Amino acid sequence: MMAFTTMAAFSAAVTALSITGIKHAYAYPPATINAADCPLSFPNIPELGEEVMALDGSTGLAAGRLELIVLVRDASISMNQTVYADTLALIDAINTTLTANTITLGLDRWTIRQEENQAGVGTFWALVVTLEASG
Repeated sequence: MMAFTTMAAFSAAVTALSITGIKHAYAYPPATINAADCPLSFPNIPELGEEVMALDGSTGLAAGRLELIVLVRDASISMNQTVYADTLALIDAINTTLTANTITLGLDRWTIRQEENQAGVGTFWALVVTLEASG
């Protein structure tokens, strides 16, 4: 089991995952986005924390949270049946990949939600995958 060690290592491991249906996986937020490259993914909003567990300053497990943004389609395309079906397929693919890599990543939990995301010069239908790990 890979316990959580650093945010850099966690982010690198998450962005290296191969998720069915994602055309491009970036290790960092891209400077520009081409709608033709969707679905694409990139990390966003890392968070790190530790709790002091004893009066001597001993800490518990380090814990990290990372959002993986998956841009599904340009939002100017209506959320019709096809886009909805594609979104559900991506949710299932992401969940399958995370389930298969739970131990490797040291995951404690994850959630996947849909939202509109402003990226580059456009607005996209997006999935926000919030991953939490500790170690």
